[in-house]
Amino acid sequence: MKKLFFENCTKNIKKEILSKWYDKIYQLYTSENRHYHSLVHVQSLLNLYQEYQSLIENKQVMILSIFFHDVIYDPKKGDNEEKSNEVFQQFASETNLNQTVITKVSEYILATKRKKLFNSNQSLNDENHYENDLKLFLDFDWSILGSDEQTYEQYSKAVRLEYNHLGELYKQKRLAFLGIALQKLTNDKLYLTDFGKKQFLKNSIKNVQNEIKVLSD
Repeated sequence: MKKLFFENCTKNIKKEILSKWYDKIYQLYTSENRHYHSLVHVQSLLNLYQEYQSLIENKQVMILSIFFHDVIYDPKKGDNEEKSNEVFQQFASETNLNQTVITKVSEYILATKRKKLFNSNQSLNDENHYENDLKLFLDFDWSILGSDEQTYEQYSKAVRLEYNHLGELYKQKRLAFLGIALQKLTNDKLYLTDFGKKQFLKNSIKNVQNEIKVLSD
């Protein structure tokens, strides 16, 4: 993980700056409230990056987006993406990153707020205008839904722990989320690339249906 951060996400940046920021990122992702949105999640996206990097046009943007998109995460707050972007902007201010890269990474981080749209069932039509790398990044972020049965079970348990503060309300809110997710999946509106649909759609429908059944029993 550290090697990918040092070798791929930056160019001509002093090693001491990279070391300082890697340590900060590490600390944030390993805080005690992290169960799903942790380094395990980051590593899973990095694994997808390494396996399918031939599909990625701007690897620097992708790597930075993976590391910073959930760097701030408080399940009780609704501005995690904006706060994560602020941290990325702080990092960028200490580097000589190209402004185009900075703009794109910010766009990618803020685009993960699409998850909030599920809670209100708003339209995701704007995603049709996303560039392919951004669509791929979002498909990577949703890939957990299409994982194998054991990994998905670990994911659902981790999400439950992150939202432990909801108490009895958790089941109701999770079922609402899963219901909308299933609707998006069955209408082929969740994954944005042919790659994502081929790799994750079938298992995603199965996993979400199974979790709905478990929570409904």
